[in-house]
Amino acid sequence: MFPADFARELEFDEVLEQIVPHCATEEARTGIRALTPTSNRTELEHEWQRTDELLQVLLRGESVPALAVGNGIKTILRRLSINNIVLEETQIQLIRGLAETYSTVFRYLFQRKEECPALYGEFALQQPEPAIVTEIDKIIDERAEVRANASKELADIRRKLAAKRKQADRLFYKAVRSLEANNMLADFRESVKDNRRVLAVLPTYKNRVKGIFHGTSAKHSVMFVEPSAAVDVNNDISKLIDDERREIRKILRDLCRILQGYLHPLTQFDEKLIALDVVRAKAQWAESMEAVIPMVSSTNSVINCMDALHPVLSRHNNALGKKTIPLTLTMEPEQRVLVISGPNAGGKSIALKTVGLLSVMLQSGIPIPVHPRSEWCVFGKIMGDIGDHQSIENELSTYSSRLTKMVRFLERADAHTLLLIDEFGSGSDPDLGSSLAAVCLQEVHTSECFAIVTTHFNNIKALASNMEGAVNAAMAFHRSTFRPLYQLRIGNPGSSYTFEVAENVGLPAPLIERAREGVNDMVNSINRLLVELQDEKQSLESTAQDLAEKVEEMKVKERKQNSVIADLETKMEKQRKMNESQSDVLIWGKRFKQLNDSWVKNPSKENKRNVGGRFWKMMKEASAKSELLEEEKRKDEATKASKRLKRLLAQPLKVGDKVKIIDTNLTGVVEEIKNDKFLVKMGLMSTSVQRNKIIPVGKKKPSKRVKK
Repeated sequence: MFPADFARELEFDEVLEQIVPHCATEEARTGIRALTPTSNRTELEHEWQRTDELLQVLLRGESVPALAVGNGIKTILRRLSINNIVLEETQIQLIRGLAETYSTVFRYLFQRKEECPALYGEFALQQPEPAIVTEIDKIIDERAEVRANASKELADIRRKLAAKRKQADRLFYKAVRSLEANNMLADFRESVKDNRRVLAVLPTYKNRVKGIFHGTSAKHSVMFVEPSAAVDVNNDISKLIDDERREIRKILRDLCRILQGYLHPLTQFDEKLIALDVVRAKAQWAESMEAVIPMVSSTNSVINCMDALHPVLSRHNNALGKKTIPLTLTMEPEQRVLVISGPNAGGKSIALKTVGLLSVMLQSGIPIPVHPRSEWCVFGKIMGDIGDHQSIENELSTYSSRLTKMVRFLERADAHTLLLIDEFGSGSDPDLGSSLAAVCLQEVHTSECFAIVTTHFNNIKALASNMEGAVNAAMAFHRSTFRPLYQLRIGNPGSSYTFEVAENVGLPAPLIERAREGVNDMVNSINRLLVELQDEKQSLESTAQDLAEKVEEMKVKERKQNSVIADLETKMEKQRKMNESQSDVLIWGKRFKQLNDSWVKNPSKENKRNVGGRFWKMMKEASAKSELLEEEKRKDEATKASKRLKRLLAQPLKVGDKVKIIDTNLTGVVEEIKNDKFLVKMGLMSTSVQRNKIIPVGKKKPSKRVKK
């Protein structure tokens, strides 16, 4: 990335902040904010597959198990590595929660290992450890307290403690009843001081109550006295509580020693759940934005951007109830430099930033809001200059700053670079700046990089129209309303509509005419020509759209008519078969009746043998005809199956398609294509097969935008 903060200029950080709320853990939120683009194809394909697997699960309406374990689990695991450490009961419960959550997620992915091979493959490397939950449950209950049966000593201590507390209650309430009968206690009767139960005695009777003094209330209106009858028992209770605390500490230390043996798998559990939380957050965000992982070419440099939305702009417009106009454009080696012109505030910068932002998102493993049939490629460098940035430290002017960046662009740009420059050549004298910009554009073109630039300079537009591999584009503008349409039209440059906008905002006509006179005839001619071209193109597109709608209506009618005809043909065929069947029944029934009549009229043995022979002959004819029909049916089905197989074998395949290996019936995903060899990945295993050995299988569920 150049400059280093270019991703932020493209508003990538704001997209990450949209994803953050979908995280269940703080570690995942940190992981989302730390996402950066990479050109490592292997890493990206793995991340795309993981995210897409979970996205497809969500699109099917299935839920994903809860991933939040609790705050501070990493700190707890670090403390667990210390010798003779004694963790608190609540901390050990968090470890139990980690192990149980991992087991739940593991089972969930195991049940979906066909749909989620990449995610399951990661978790399969670390099996759950049910013994962790078992060991903890032996010692700690669901309230995060050590069980009484955790050790024989603890059971004895708690039994004695319960007996002593019962005895203390009896003695204490005996003293309460005695003093209460003499109105010597305050309204609240009792309290606790230094973990000892005390009586709330009125100051008037302080010398009449025997016991240990534990202080007074804030206003000295009550004295707290531990009754002497309960002092010895309370001392015994305090000692037993201390014994209980020591025994619990010993039990927890032994449990921590056991858990230390599972420290490595516990660390793996935490890391894998956090990584899954990051993937789930991206998938949930993608579902809410109708984002997808598009087709990503491994061999060609191409951007086929269909119905793309700028995520930040789209979210902003949705909040205001406004519609966001999607962007559609194509860039390929034969059309790799795109020069966008048109009026100010017409959407030129947004179009440029949309392509840049979506490229950064995709190369950070994040689905992008485009049509599923869009196609992208991985860039080695993404560079650009957007906005008016000055370097105060180096005391550079705006133009100097932009030229400094241009030097870097020309030095580093190559065929694997995406270059984005807003207001190309601005910031200096228009004539001189545009001339220098034209030279720079020629050098950019020579570098073979993919470049999108926005400009108002006519010489840049003219250069793009005469440069092989470059193309002009314009942001559409409605002249009658003077409102931008935010639609990118490829093929012709656009006018800045300088005078038209000035007229619309109310600038006096004489001033506009004087301005026109101040511009040479050539510039005015060019500007008028551009305006006329845009108007003509807009009119043609409107006409083409009307014609397309009418054609579509005719196609719909044709499809309905064909459907009616097909239904009639089907009904006629059914009726024909029914008539044939009924005719057969009548013929065979008539022949059988003739046999029966012959049997009845001449019951002689000779005639009966004759009738029986004719009957068996008739049965053989019927059976042969039935077998012939069955054979024709089998041949028909085999022919249909053969045609279906040929059709599937003829279908084009690309990387990412799901296929079935004919010989084994195993399914997998096309990972790489070389000549007629297809590398098919099946879970953790890959195999190389020829095209005539595989057929495509069911397509992925389309995104919501496709449904619309």
